[in-house]
Amino acid sequence: MAKVLWYYQQSGEEGGPVSSADLRRMAARGELAPQDKVRRENMQDWVEAQRLQGVEFQTATPPTVAPAVAPAKSKSKPVRKQESESDKHAFHDIGEVAGILRRWGAAVIDSAIFLVLAFAGSFLGMIVCSSLLSSDVFDKLAAVEPDVEDPLAATEQMMTLIQDNMNELIAPLAVIFGCMILLPFLYELIFESSPLKGTLGKIIFRTEISRTDGDPPGFLRILARTFLKFILVYTLFIGAVTILFTRKRQAMHDMICGTVVVMK
Repeated sequence: MAKVLWYYQQSGEEGGPVSSADLRRMAARGELAPQDKVRRENMQDWVEAQRLQGVEFQTATPPTVAPAVAPAKSKSKPVRKQESESDKHAFHDIGEVAGILRRWGAAVIDSAIFLVLAFAGSFLGMIVCSSLLSSDVFDKLAAVEPDVEDPLAATEQMMTLIQDNMNELIAPLAVIFGCMILLPFLYELIFESSPLKGTLGKIIFRTEISRTDGDPPGFLRILARTFLKFILVYTLFIGAVTILFTRKRQAMHDMICGTVVVMK
């Protein structure tokens, strides 16, 4: 998908083109006012910048103005300006906040990568654990063979061995579980804190992590976001619910860390 480019109009002078991220940064720094006009490169009509979704403007205290005598107002209801099709399109398709389907597609790809890394982590953990297990326990576990005629017998034998040697197996099992989590965690942390600003799934679907004010998130913010994501999403399975209801499609870890997934 091609990058969305924007033009802006201030005091009758036209500027641009700028990317969606640049437009958001201009608004956050006060370089773009809510009343300034903007349009996409494939649009003819200008719309006010305040109509764009995902753009936050710098708040400033307005200067004091002497009160003026206002003319008497009629009691007739104000006529609401009807939105043109281009206005609606600009409001919903700024190219900033990544939509649900795009987030879901990236999550599917990353989940497949997570599974591969988790299996690799389990093998790595078992290699490390081989030195932690006593030779007696290791030989007993390795001696268990599946029985075609009675497959449950081997399972019961294995469970009995695990229960009888639980004290010796706690540390190796903790190492295996830790390695299964560590590799996916490092994958997400390294990719999202790198100049790529996203995992392979996000790269394919052209999304990236940004702060809500448009600035880069930084390593510590990404570290906190990844840690909370593994707890709220992959452990408690509730962290992604808020994507369906929040205006910026933020998961719980995004809301806590002040981040948002945006279009590149």
